[in-house]
Amino acid sequence: MLKRARPLLGTIVEIRVDGAPEGPIPARLAEPAVASAFESIAYVDKLMSFHRHDSDLGRLHAAEPGQRVSVHPWTMHVLRQAFRMFELTSGTFDPSVAAALVADGLLPAPAGPRPATSTTFDSIVLHSDCTVVRKEAVWLDLGGIAKGFAVDVAVGALRDAGVRAGAVSAGGDLRVFGDTDQPIFVRSPQRPAETHLLGALNRGAVATSSAYFLDSFGHSAGKYAIVSGARLRGQAPKTPRYPSVSVIAPRCIWADALTKVVTLAGIESPITIKALSLYHAQAVVS
Repeated sequence: MLKRARPLLGTIVEIRVDGAPEGPIPARLAEPAVASAFESIAYVDKLMSFHRHDSDLGRLHAAEPGQRVSVHPWTMHVLRQAFRMFELTSGTFDPSVAAALVADGLLPAPAGPRPATSTTFDSIVLHSDCTVVRKEAVWLDLGGIAKGFAVDVAVGALRDAGVRAGAVSAGGDLRVFGDTDQPIFVRSPQRPAETHLLGALNRGAVATSSAYFLDSFGHSAGKYAIVSGARLRGQAPKTPRYPSVSVIAPRCIWADALTKVVTLAGIESPITIKALSLYHAQAVVS
């Protein structure tokens, strides 16, 4: 087994390569595979970072409404997945929440005019030639879905390099692959320094969303409001229903986004039930 870790995506990313049934993978093959996986994650961060002015999002925010902005196919894929989730959940999942996060001091204000409070994710148009048009000023934060995508592309890079079993973990997002069940641990919402066993998985992803460390940043977990598209439309902010939400799904991009849907809509909501079913996912709340 080979394990490496690097700071990426605002967290610590850990990549593990496990041995195959016929024996351990040689280090001369494992090391380049892990390096390729880390490079894939770093590239996702470069493309979709809210903080970088030269990212695809940064260039989109700086562009005039009506102007076509070319984006990388990976960015377009994430935007399309996000838009599908937005439509499926009736706006519960909405990356245009970025304006509210900026107002709350949780994100820096990007270039370009400040969006109106009524602006939602459907203020953008996605074209087949990998260009995006904003119909009006809108800021997008893909932090609720792009990290899961980064984990997925890292797993793809490992597989392309011949790795048959392993895991990629980025903060609360994890994807495992191989023939052997691997134990899945999540942090205790009451005691973040401790973990507890969620179950075992050999192929698939788990994403966990929680307010573990909000107090460290001056936001009391009891008072903190998770904002959504409803806030941008002038409704009351939606508050976290559960201390911790974990979603198990075939892909990490889906698990990552679905944790926000469960948190905001509730695990028994028809919106959540439909979304979990369509993505072949399960949710665990605590």
